[in-house]
Amino acid sequence: MGMPEHDLTLIERSMFNLTFIEQRADDQNGPYDVTQLINTLLLVLVVPNATWLNKVDETPISQVSGFEGIRVVKGDTTLRQVLRRVRNGVAHGSFKFIGTKNQITSIVVKDLNAFEAEVSVSELRKLVHALHGLWKSVS
Repeated sequence: MGMPEHDLTLIERSMFNLTFIEQRADDQNGPYDVTQLINTLLLVLVVPNATWLNKVDETPISQVSGFEGIRVVKGDTTLRQVLRRVRNGVAHGSFKFIGTKNQITSIVVKDLNAFEAEVSVSELRKLVHALHGLWKSVS
């Protein structure tokens, strides 16, 4: 059984919105591409529940194309566990932005299981696209 169609549709629409906004982004006057990137990250991480995360490989994250940009500071390092920990941190608001008010350069995500990771904005873009591809492939 695949991921529910409405979940995939929501993810597809969010990816479309991200591309649309990224193509029109202006750092000073909007639309704000990093804001949409975070919104899309929330969607591609939180909508697929634990059932879908259990379908993800236990390969070390450093060996998986599209995910190697996640710098794990402490904690789990397999793709499944890192996605689960990042999902938990993002879903529960345990993340902070690094940079200035007008220029976010990266985010740090933590969860309650002694996990911490940092992802630059450019790597976060790759991560969101890789997650989109991952969910399409396991559906």
